[in-house]
Amino acid sequence: SPETKSTKIKTLDAILRYGILNGYTHAGEKVRIAELLVKKSTDLVNAMGIYCVKHLKDLLPITSTVLRAPFATAYPPLLDASVQLLRAIIVNGWPRLAFHRAEVLEGLLICWTRIREENEPTTALVAVKENIEDVLHAVVQLLSDDQGMREELQLLRDCDSRLDTLLKL
Repeated sequence: SPETKSTKIKTLDAILRYGILNGYTHAGEKVRIAELLVKKSTDLVNAMGIYCVKHLKDLLPITSTVLRAPFATAYPPLLDASVQLLRAIIVNGWPRLAFHRAEVLEGLLICWTRIREENEPTTALVAVKENIEDVLHAVVQLLSDDQGMREELQLLRDCDSRLDTLLKL
């Protein structure tokens, strides 16, 4: 019933806001705690469905901060959890993705480039890189009708030839 769904969404909203997001602000440099909180955020985003869009302003900075971190490749499980959270956000919050595309692309592309530049990437990092490629292809396909997105992708390809095959439309 609509009342039950409303109660469920309000409960999930409170758990995400007061439990996960508040906890993440206190996690500091404790990567295992951050990993757990990001994984639980993914579960909540999937459970909330489209109602997750009101939390994008809080969730996307978390993912992009993790993916852009200079030493992020030192702990691949947190990277993978962040990519999975982005995947859930794309699946559930796709109507608002165009508005947040710069932040999404920035985090994914910086992380992908750092993993690509690793001398001897671990199997975990290779798996994260493949997941990033899958998520990037989903973003590109989802927003391929947006003229601004096509121009931005072309600009990125022009600036960095490593992105040519990755950002094909």
